[in-house]
Amino acid sequence: MTQEAGWRYALRLLTYRARSVRELRERLLERGLSKTASEQVVRRLKGVGLVNDRELAESVVRWAMDDSKPHSRREVEEKLRGLGIEPDLIEEALKPWTDAVENQMAVRYVRRRLGPGGRASEADRGRAFRSAVQKGFAFPTVREAFRVLESEIPETG
Repeated sequence: MTQEAGWRYALRLLTYRARSVRELRERLLERGLSKTASEQVVRRLKGVGLVNDRELAESVVRWAMDDSKPHSRREVEEKLRGLGIEPDLIEEALKPWTDAVENQMAVRYVRRRLGPGGRASEADRGRAFRSAVQKGFAFPTVREAFRVLESEIPETG
């Protein structure tokens, strides 16, 4: 594959979704472009602003915060690592993800798992707790989410 063919291939990949530097390098190498030519294509893409790992990381975090489905910080961090984002850029992008955001996400997640009304069996509550931990929420955060939800349930009697 020539460098120009690599450029066209990379542009085609970028029409589907934003990609990280690492993703593009790997895809170009898989396609048979030399390491040197791959680096030049990626450098050119960065130079014209078509590839920017910082912007990609920030957009993934914004998406997760705005998504109708709740996400844990750990889940988003793993997504960014999987995209090949550098650890320092991940930390920078996750700065808006405060403890308050994590707590709100946990409450939303547990609420969805328990269903409407919040009155669930002990087995359902146990499954929801385990599921939240598997999703990446810390034990104290999940316990707090249950406490918040329990305070929302009106007392009967």
